[in-house]
Amino acid sequence: MKNKNIMELCKVFIIFLIYLVYNSVFHMIFDMLHIDNGIITMFTGDVLFLAGMLMLYRSDLKESLNQLDGSKRKFIGKVILGVVLLFAVNMIVGMIVELLVPSNTISDDNTTSIYNLSQISFAYTLFKTMVFGVVAEELLFKQSLRKAITNNVLFVISSSFIYAVMNVIYGDLNSPYFLTDMLSYFVVSATLATIYVKNNDNIVLVMFIKFFYNLLPMCILIAGIF
Repeated sequence: MKNKNIMELCKVFIIFLIYLVYNSVFHMIFDMLHIDNGIITMFTGDVLFLAGMLMLYRSDLKESLNQLDGSKRKFIGKVILGVVLLFAVNMIVGMIVELLVPSNTISDDNTTSIYNLSQISFAYTLFKTMVFGVVAEELLFKQSLRKAITNNVLFVISSSFIYAVMNVIYGDLNSPYFLTDMLSYFVVSATLATIYVKNNDNIVLVMFIKFFYNLLPMCILIAGIF
């Protein structure tokens, strides 16, 4: 069992290493090919990483699908409850953050990140938010780490901390909102991780919840564009 955990930790380390460097690698490759299009570069890297994660965890995805309750009503109820819980948690954290560090904006981090990304490309934003963020990132931050961390509390804390760090590390580290942004990402991820653990590590359920959680700000964005 110990050797298996060590192997899983090594596997997780390699996956995260690839996640951190693949965009830079593809930028170098496309530069050598004289293709100067950042969107195509990011799209290519993300699609290949997504495909790799699907292949790597295809058996876990099948198992999660098989574990889902036979009652569609019960499954839909869990998804709705999860989405409502995420919005409630996000709202509470938002109010706490506003008391600690007052801001002129009323948008939450999820909505703000989606809007900022849409300034680059709407098609890429749609893919990154509704496909990559829902499937690849949940497999990365939940499923891969769960293989190496079996303790529930340690898993929820570590996976949520890593997710929060990954979402703020490329921003302004001197920003007064750095710690509050990290708190917001941590709490949302911890909520999803807890739902994941409480439902027999069912990653598909978590994906559905995150999809519909991201859907509202995406609809608001689309309404604003059209």
